[in-house]
Amino acid sequence: MDQKVTLAIASLLVAGVGLGLLISPGNSPVDGDKASVNEIRSESLVDVNSGSSFRISGLEKPVLVGTFAVWCTRCEKRQERINDLQRTYENFSAVSLDVDPAESRSQVTRHTLSNQFDWRFVMAQEDIIKKLESKFGEGFLKASNNSIAVICEDSMRIVSEATRKDSYLEEEIKRGC
Repeated sequence: MDQKVTLAIASLLVAGVGLGLLISPGNSPVDGDKASVNEIRSESLVDVNSGSSFRISGLEKPVLVGTFAVWCTRCEKRQERINDLQRTYENFSAVSLDVDPAESRSQVTRHTLSNQFDWRFVMAQEDIIKKLESKFGEGFLKASNNSIAVICEDSMRIVSEATRKDSYLEEEIKRGC
């Protein structure tokens, strides 16, 4: 075989494997590092609406942790879907993590009240940012990526943007831990 053809085929195979990882049906598991799962689960967070502290470890499992910014319309659509699912399912919790450092607590509070969102909303704090970035990568923390992590007792998985469809959140809730 010609060297250029061999190189082209090899490049396609590598690209295909990489693409398969991005769009494989299902989620990217990040199990196995129980220490980092526990670090994230035990981080003290503050709900912007109530002012009360909580830990992911104390919430109903699975816990859907989504990043967002008030300006992000895709994030708001996902939050509307969570709102709808809360009327149907009681066996999950949700935490929305505002990752835009330019936004204020009052902006997030107005956002939740005007949209009638009633789960926990948190301003991103440096400790949780570092832990999530270490576990999921920098891209997880960009609001425009509309990222979701499913956090359970001993594992976490990230729902890949490339695999999302309208029913992905419902499927994650049904899948549970």
